[in-house]
Amino acid sequence: MQANPTPLWQAGRPCPALRRAGDPVRMIHHLGLGVWAFLASPAAGLVASARGRGPLRFATGLVDGVRGLLAHVVFAVSNASAKWSGAMRKARARPPT
Repeated sequence: MQANPTPLWQAGRPCPALRRAGDPVRMIHHLGLGVWAFLASPAAGLVASARGRGPLRFATGLVDGVRGLLAHVVFAVSNASAKWSGAMRKARARPPT
């Protein structure tokens, strides 16, 4: 049986092609957080309004959910585009081999 030449600590590192694409893992994470905020905040407001605390709780939850969705989507897109442009700048700055 032959030993694996790749050390275990390198197994979790993303491939260079993903680095050139920006930061897709963090982008998907923040898009998921935005969708979670969009669904969870109105649901919590709906539960609070059903317990007799008034329909204002649902409206507040809906506004908070939309705000959370927009904040996470804007962050995800801007962060990924900043990482992508930085990767392209580094790739362009390298001397040709």
